[in-house]
This record gives sequence, C-alpha cells and structure tokens, in this order.
Amino acid sequence: MKTKLHSLLLGLAALAASATQLRAQGTTFTYQGRLEAAGAPYTGLAEMQFRLWDAASGGSQLGSTLTVTPVGVTNGLFTVSLDFGNQFTGAHRWLEIALRTNLLGFTTLSPRQSVTPTPYAITAGNLTGTLAAAQLSGAIPSANFGGTYSGAVTFDNAGNNFTGSGAGLSGLNASQLTTGTVPDARLAANLARTNQVWLLGGNAGTTEGAHFLGTRDGQPLEFRVNGLRVLRLEDNVDGADSGNTPDGAPNVIGGSAANFVGAGVVGATISGGGATNYSTLVLTNVVLADYATVGGGLGNRVEAFSMAATVSGGRDNTIETAADYATIGGGSLNTIQTSANHASIGGGWINTIYSGATWTTLGGGQDNRIWHNASWATIGGGSGNSILTNADYATIGGGSGNRIYTNAAYATIPGGQSNSATNYAFAAGRRAKANHTGSFVWCDSLNQDGASQGNNTFTVRASGGTYFFSSSGNTGVRLAAGDGSWVSLSDRNAKENFEPVDAQEVLDKVAALPLSRWNYKSQEADIRHLGPMAQDFKAAFGLGDSDTGISTVDADGVALAAIQGLNQKLEETRDELKRRDAENAELQQRLSQLEDLVRTLAAHPKGGGR
Repeated sequence: MKTKLHSLLLGLAALAASATQLRAQGTTFTYQGRLEAAGAPYTGLAEMQFRLWDAASGGSQLGSTLTVTPVGVTNGLFTVSLDFGNQFTGAHRWLEIALRTNLLGFTTLSPRQSVTPTPYAITAGNLTGTLAAAQLSGAIPSANFGGTYSGAVTFDNAGNNFTGSGAGLSGLNASQLTTGTVPDARLAANLARTNQVWLLGGNAGTTEGAHFLGTRDGQPLEFRVNGLRVLRLEDNVDGADSGNTPDGAPNVIGGSAANFVGAGVVGATISGGGATNYSTLVLTNVVLADYATVGGGLGNRVEAFSMAATVSGGRDNTIETAADYATIGGGSLNTIQTSANHASIGGGWINTIYSGATWTTLGGGQDNRIWHNASWATIGGGSGNSILTNADYATIGGGSGNRIYTNAAYATIPGGQSNSATNYAFAAGRRAKANHTGSFVWCDSLNQDGASQGNNTFTVRASGGTYFFSSSGNTGVRLAAGDGSWVSLSDRNAKENFEPVDAQEVLDKVAALPLSRWNYKSQEADIRHLGPMAQDFKAAFGLGDSDTGISTVDADGVALAAIQGLNQKLEETRDELKRRDAENAELQQRLSQLEDLVRTLAAHPKGGGR
C-alpha cells in the first residue's frame, strides 16, 4: 500500500479551545494530518509513531519516540496530541511519522514535516517573568500548572481529565477504567500493546509462525478452569526438537490436576480422566515412560521404560516396567507385567499377562492369565482360563476354567469348560484332557474326564452317538449310543442308477484278485495287514472314485456278491449231487435186482433136479 501524508495543521495547544485559555506554557500540541492509501483517502484505525528532529534529513532526534494507538482516520483526516517535552527553543523542528495498520512493521513516511508556530505561540514566546494569578480568569488550564503542589487535589467532576506521564501516580486501579483506550505511550515497554494480545473476540491479521499463543522459555504452559488446571503442556527444554536428549517431544497432560508425567519423560500423553476426590479416593493417571499414553479413566499407570505403551481408559489398569509397546484397552485391574513387550489386554476385569510373555493377546473376560514367557499366546475371553509358562503360540478362545499346560506350544482350546491340552493338542467340550502330544479330544456335556489315548490320537466322547456324514445326512457312518461298531448309512432313497450284478463273475474276479500280507510305511514292520491293493481292486471291479483307496461299502458289496456267486455254485453242486444220488439209487436198485437173479439162477442150475 502506497501511503501519503499531507500536513494540514500544526499548532500549539493554546489554539485548542478559546482565546481565554492560555496553554502556550505547556509542551503538548495538536497535530492534524491527512492520510491517503493508493491515491484515495484512508478510513480506519492505524498505529502511529512520531519522532522530532532538528533537521529535514539526518540530524539528531529530540525527545522520545511517541506511539499513538489506535488513531481513528476518517476520509483521510486524523488528529493527535503530541508532547516531546521542552524541545521548542526557537530553532527549526521537523516531525517524522511512521504508521502501520496491522501487526507488521511500521512504515516511515517521507518527507519529514516542518513544525511551524501559530500566532498565539509567537505571543507566548515573548512572555517573560511570572504571570500574576489576578490576570487569569476562569479555570486555569492544566498546561499552566508546573512544579510540586503539596496540597490535596480532588477531582470530583465526571468531566475532569488528566493527561501526562503518570510516572508519579501510586495506587492506580486500572479496573476503574470503563471507557476509552490507554495509548501505547502510556504503557511500559514490558507491557503488551492493544494489537499484540489475543482478544476475546479473536484476532485478525495474524501471521503463521510469527504469532502464537504460548511461552518463549522452557516453562510449561497451563490452562485452568475455575482456578484448577485442566491442561498442561511441557516442552522438555529442547524447543528446537533437534534430536538431542531430551528430544523435544512435548508432554501433554489433560484431565485432573492430580495427573502427572514423571521427571525426564518425553513425548508422554494423558488425555484426561483422573480425580483428586472420587468418592474420597485420589485416583491419579500416571505416565513414567517416554511416548507412553493414558487415554483417560481413573488410576491408570504406565511405569518406567515401557516406551510407547498405552492404557486407553478404564480404572486401575497398569503396564509395568519395560513392557514396550504394550496396550490395555480398558476394563479394571488389568495388568501387563515387566518385559511383556507388545502384549495386549483388550479389557475385562483382573486379567494378567505375566513377565516375559511378549506379543501375547488377552481379549477380555475375567481373571484370565497368560503366564511367564508364553509368547504369542492368545486368550479370547471367558473366565478363569490360563496359559501356563512357556506355552508359546497357545490359544484359548473362551469358556471357563480351561488350561494349557507348561511348555504346551501350539496347543488349542476353543472354549468349553475345564478342558486342558498339551503341545500341539486340541481339547474342547467339557473336561476334555488332551494329555498327549498332537492328540485331539472332544467330550460331550457329561461331568467327567475324557482323556486322550496316546500321541497323535483322535478321541471323542459322545454319549448320544457319533455320526459322520459325507452329504446332507443321507450318506455316512454312525456309531450308535452304547454300540460297539460303526453302521454305514445306506438308505435306498439316497441311491440311484441300479444295475444287476453277475455274482458268478464277481466270484471269479475275487478268486483271481491278488492278496498279500503287508504293512503301511508309516507303521512298524511288525504291524501286519492282509488284503488286496487298491489298484488291483479298482481294475477288477471298477468301483469307487480312486485307485488308491478301497471303500468299505465297496469291499462289503464285493464280498456279498462273491458269497452269492459261491452260493449259486453250491446250489448247482447240490442239484448235481441230488441227480447223481438218484442215479446211484436207481443203479443200486438194479444191482440188487441182478444180485437176486444171480442167486436164483445159482439155486436152480439148468437141468438139475428133474
């Protein structure tokens, strides 16, 4: 903005009111000027500085610099009262003016304005000696007073005015000022000016970085409500944040005035909560570790050296020493112990992750525990569940009273009640005991133990029966309650594409089927089995969906067909035998008849006895 100032009037104070007011003895004078901005008269507020010089350029400044604010400018015109002291001895004087309309620096106007006397001032300049009080009429202008007056002076008229430096005043109560503005010139250098404070209605014309609300030293900044601290900001001494120790990350402490961050801690945050008197209790939120956080709640703590650990809320939750990056989401009386780095408790009540159980997760519930050094373990919830020492990667989904044994790595209990498991084992239901490595145990609701039978075994207790279905309940096998053998589900309604079977053909193929004794490669050599190879069975009968396995239903069917074929052969043999028996009987009868004839002939030889 190009600013131009025209001097319109410069006169001594004697011309301010009437000819009867002789103010030439004073040093205050009125200056009126015109201010233009961009070629047009300026209207608004401005802050101005005035300096008195003994030359039009260069020279020496006389008296002090006067700052006048705010100055109201209307259509370019303004008027100010100036007092440089007794600097007018008759020699020429020039006035230099600088101004600004925002919080930026002052702009000095050019050229300096010559200070010229008025006629009354010339007259006052010719007066010498003491003027008798009898020659004065009316009220004596304040400019005519000087020296020290020992008597009491009472200003009891609302129209009374007082001007001057005020340096000798004592007991001045600024709260009694109800109107007007105290000019900058009346304020000490260490007091903020009107345009250098944050106003209740907000500030305009601020510059990012240059203007801020806060302190310039290492002292904390506090905000209070009703006299009590509600927010404290601590710089940690290193305002440059240069990476030195401490590294300058500020501490933010909100909530109760009882909340605190330990000495030497940096980057800590307490968002709120805490209490100095909650049902007569002092419940303080505390952070004693760098970059750690307490979100709120009551009586929550992050102990020393637990870097970047977090307690989000709840009550009386604690992350103990050196549990870096650990987290407690909420709940009450939950604890992550020493050195349980990266451990997490979601919430609940009286849940504990013990020392050294790194990277563990406890979702919630009540009185659940992950014991020492059981890293990467998980308890989802429930009540009274425990993963014991060194049970890495173990999991309990929930339920009640479930336990994974010491050193039981990778064990799993999805839920249920009073189940237990060892390494790589699985236990579910009620009182299932997977006591062997790699065992699987599921027990029904009976209130009695059901234990594994050995390593890598599958054990199920189902007092109501066991069913395995391969499709929609129509095919599969069943072990009925109290039964000792499996039953294949073979409903006619689940079958189709029926074809007759040549039992004799099946019998012939069975007779030709290679059989041998053998053992599985996964078993010991002395564990023997007998039967055909699946490839030979598939080639002979074309049954099943694979040539690497023999379905029991197919084996049973082939056996039944072969039996039928054998039965047919037996029936045919029986019929043949019957036929042969009849022939033999006939032959036997004929033989008997022949024998009788022979005996008769022998008894009566030819020609004998006649």
